[in-house]
Amino acid sequence: MYSDDYSEEIDREARRLLQVLPAFDPGVGRVSPECKRHTEIFHRELAKFTLWALKMYDATAKIPSGLLNGNVNQFGDFDECIEIEGSDGIQGQYCLAYLQLSIDKSRLDLNHLHRLIHSHYAFRSNITDPGHRVPRFNIVNWAVCTPASCSFKDVEMSIHEMLTRYTSQTGLKVTVKVNKDMCQIKRKEPVPNETIFVR
Repeated sequence: MYSDDYSEEIDREARRLLQVLPAFDPGVGRVSPECKRHTEIFHRELAKFTLWALKMYDATAKIPSGLLNGNVNQFGDFDECIEIEGSDGIQGQYCLAYLQLSIDKSRLDLNHLHRLIHSHYAFRSNITDPGHRVPRFNIVNWAVCTPASCSFKDVEMSIHEMLTRYTSQTGLKVTVKVNKDMCQIKRKEPVPNETIFVR
């Protein structure tokens, strides 16, 4: 907790930061009640600059520099995310989402930017291509750190809802895919009985 002497200034700066770089909202759309509840706690604690909530915010990918040179894959911070243990039993979960942009063909300006972002389509692929056989070169990898109570479907739904808010009326359409095995939490493995402790 921060000193009461600076609480007003910290609150003002927190609001300013979150207006410029808003936090990902895993509770958007039709998600599970537990995911929604934990997301509300996350946002409340982030507004207070609580350390675990700041780490969840920090571990999520942000819009990078170099987009027009093909710097589209943003992996966030895996280790920071899965180490998070917040209030009310909230645990960090790292999810890697696949995003595919579709452009209105009549928008020549957007098509030009899309070509730049994807290095003039040196390689083409689709979000449904199996990544182990055909590399997904046209796909954007985007990491988010969410409460572990959010399922992979909750994460997929909330990313889609959030991006739709920003892309509606723009000529852009975003397809989002989050696979179950691309959401990871820190596993607490029990120590086997056969383990020998040496002092």
